[in-house]
Amino acid sequence: MSFSPRSWRRILVALGALAGQAFVHAQEGSGVLVGTVTDRSNAVVPDVAISITHTGTGLTRLAKTGASGDFEFRALPIGTYDVSALGSGFASLRTTGVTVSVGSTTRLDLHIQLATVAQDITVQAQAAVLETESGAGGVLLNSSQVTNLPLNGRNFLQLVPLEPGVRQNFSSGRQSFVFNGAPPGQGVNLLVDGTDATGIEFAEIGGIFSAPNQSTFTLGLDSISEFVVHSNNYSVQYGKSLGGVIEVVTRSGTNDVHGNAFYFFRNDLLNANTIQGNAAGLPRPPLRFNQFGGNTGAPIVKNKMFFW
Repeated sequence: MSFSPRSWRRILVALGALAGQAFVHAQEGSGVLVGTVTDRSNAVVPDVAISITHTGTGLTRLAKTGASGDFEFRALPIGTYDVSALGSGFASLRTTGVTVSVGSTTRLDLHIQLATVAQDITVQAQAAVLETESGAGGVLLNSSQVTNLPLNGRNFLQLVPLEPGVRQNFSSGRQSFVFNGAPPGQGVNLLVDGTDATGIEFAEIGGIFSAPNQSTFTLGLDSISEFVVHSNNYSVQYGKSLGGVIEVVTRSGTNDVHGNAFYFFRNDLLNANTIQGNAAGLPRPPLRFNQFGGNTGAPIVKNKMFFW
């Protein structure tokens, strides 16, 4: 089978688009991991090799502690990491279950011991209760919470008012949000995988995220990995936001095969009539609402390429 020059151009354009998607994926919503390495006497230890590995995708990053014993990993894809530390004359230390979340900084301080004999030490990281690296205020929801919290129509934006200082506004029959008393729908920035999506109209909600003559955009709950609402003191990296920032990170494939199917059903036969309807002798208003679908994720090339 042969291809014409025009067909080859189309193929090259398609491949370029895929490459562009891979580049954009690298800019997705991310987190930061920082820490300090000390010895048994709490003295900082420089020149310690730090290695982190994403447990889902096998992504590995390397760094060394500086003179102050500090290390930092920026722009990390969200998820769970295993962290290893190895210094000359010290026993190797491996910490598992370190969670990095979108828009936040995770601190992991490591305490290493002198190696009298060849030995490895493995510890389980403890979940951080508070964000201690910044004064940013916000609420973070993971994929399990987003999926299981009750939502009318499976619209994730209904979770935005869970953040203190945020309320819904229904002026002109359309929903928007008020952050800390700011005018409705003004100064609110929506990010999806690190990309500004404020001008895209969401099919379920419209309002502050809509623009004239643009097609609607629907983001399913099952495609959301994490969802965070920043209401105050957030980093200047977001910019353009006088009121707040709504940041969503979509799911991606891992080295394991995952999938699920769902079906949500609503019908007037399961509802009670309204007080006004009963008083007027009217039947229950008809309601037929069916939502169903599914998704799957798996590796294409282990530790390198995935799909969701």
